[in-house]
Amino acid sequence: MNVGPGEAEIKKGYRDAILKFHPDRAPKDDMYKQVEAEETFKVIQRVKERKEPIIII
Repeated sequence: MNVGPGEAEIKKGYRDAILKFHPDRAPKDDMYKQVEAEETFKVIQRVKERKEPIIII
């Protein structure tokens, strides 16, 4: 019985989240989006370092 996602699914989710929220991909003319992307990117990196599940709302 598999309760949670497998390691491959977690890695794919991490990659997708990093690509979606990478600061270089945020619009340069929208400071709010730029700051939001930077903060989200930092959170995702910290979560991966601690090996905790990534929850994006």
